[in-house]
Amino acid sequence: MSTSTAQSADALRAYIRTLRQGRKITQPDLADAIGMNLRTYKSWEMGDTKDIKTPYLLRAVRVLCGSFEQVANIQDAATAEEGAALARAWIKAPVEAIVEEARSSPDDVAARLNRFLELLAMGVDSEAAARAMLPTH
Repeated sequence: MSTSTAQSADALRAYIRTLRQGRKITQPDLADAIGMNLRTYKSWEMGDTKDIKTPYLLRAVRVLCGSFEQVANIQDAATAEEGAALARAWIKAPVEAIVEEARSSPDDVAARLNRFLELLAMGVDSEAAARAMLPTH
């Protein structure tokens, strides 16, 4: 594995870990939600396993109300610190901006609203749930 590939894996790991911690979701809960064995998830989050299969990564981003666009734009040379910083910035974005972006692209609003309500019912905080209303670019 090249240095840049290892760095991007570290950046993705830090992005997911920071989102998980910011959303106050435990490792067992996230592993269960994405259909991954807990030991495998912990091994990946700790860096013992370098790669995560794409379906698990996509499910984790969705469950954590992360940004698919940010994940896609993590550069090969991105560091773990940069991945964590992206997640922290995403967590802190104001709900009003998220809702406004959802309003500006009205297609599929009903599906996003249903997702928002499902997340609230699961105990996800309103800011995180509002993020799920955003269209994935």
